[in-house]
Amino acid sequence: SPNRLYTDQIYMISLQKHAKYRARVQSIHDHLGLDVRYFKGIDANQNRNELMNDPMANKTAPNVVACWQSHLEVWKDIDRRQYETALVLEDDMDMQGNIHMLMKSAMEIAENQESSFEDYFDDRNRHGQWDVIFIGHCSVSEKRGEVIDKGFQYLRKSSEPACTQGYVMSRAGVKKFLKHYSTSLDRPVDITFAENILAGFIYGYSFFPPVVTQRRDLDRPRQKFDIYFKAPSNSILEFIRRHGRIYTDKDIVKFGMY
Repeated sequence: SPNRLYTDQIYMISLQKHAKYRARVQSIHDHLGLDVRYFKGIDANQNRNELMNDPMANKTAPNVVACWQSHLEVWKDIDRRQYETALVLEDDMDMQGNIHMLMKSAMEIAENQESSFEDYFDDRNRHGQWDVIFIGHCSVSEKRGEVIDKGFQYLRKSSEPACTQGYVMSRAGVKKFLKHYSTSLDRPVDITFAENILAGFIYGYSFFPPVVTQRRDLDRPRQKFDIYFKAPSNSILEFIRRHGRIYTDKDIVKFGMY
């Protein structure tokens, strides 16, 4: 449905300490009329002792393990609720204002693709031949991907996506990751995505340019950022800033958003 951007559910991973991020994305979701399930992310600082009990924690930084576990818990919830597709977002993101139209086209195209991809794990996907669609990423390599449909230049075959600010998982993709990659905590989650796409174990599509970006420029206005870390074209946050009011961390307390 449109309020879930043509997926079965939208998840937003948000750390409790990111009150201003949470407020910003609530502004976006309210303006666009999106139905979002907020998922409290695992904080590496608050959960340090618990994270250090993970056998993989000794091999990598606690914040990497915390990020992995946050996404992993979302995937488990998707699997538990048996959603066919779900959009996963992170709380520092911004979207293009025409996201409804773009997602409707992308989901229709992706679901109708027949792939020659050999599924190494025999996890058949009834919702189109794909595991993940990156609507947001920070990788220029996605520009080189083959365009899936000439009538919609945004959607391309994934090559080596990075960052996880916005992606759609299919049910088959979730099951594949839970079965084969849920203990791959020795490297960042986006690197695991990229490595397995390159190896042919994961089949995905990417938007280029991305329609969801990380807004690092809002916190560091004096720095220059490329297209992946500043407002996307037709930014919904910038539209709200010009014509309305973006929520603040004080609104988070007032509205009981946590």
